[in-house]
Amino acid sequence: MSWKRVGAVIALSLCWGCLRDRLPGEWDPPYRCQGNEPFWNLVLEDREAHYRALAQPARVFHGGPRFDMRTEQVRLQWAGAERSSGVALQASLHVETCLDTMSDETPPFAYRAEVRIGREVLRGCCRRGG
Repeated sequence: MSWKRVGAVIALSLCWGCLRDRLPGEWDPPYRCQGNEPFWNLVLEDREAHYRALAQPARVFHGGPRFDMRTEQVRLQWAGAERSSGVALQASLHVETCLDTMSDETPPFAYRAEVRIGREVLRGCCRRGG
């Protein structure tokens, strides 16, 4: 890694607010996601993600938002891991009206989600806010 690149990474790290203002969309947690088959829900916050699935214990992942500057279609990526097991969670939210197939509720789902927990891939819908 070149020194220019190291300097850029440090500068961007020190100026999180500056970086955030230049990204497509704005990170404004919480984001609430849900899906079916199996029934699951996920709440994405600044440093934690809270995951629940039917007939499973609740899980907490520690991490944070990641922004992909290469594509404008991905609204947000969140990555982290469970401290106790080390299992990784990656969530990608795409700006797109999303239909919850069980409730047929279109608004207020403004994001289509793909969530990876370890090797499992879940698909669902998300909305911003409480």
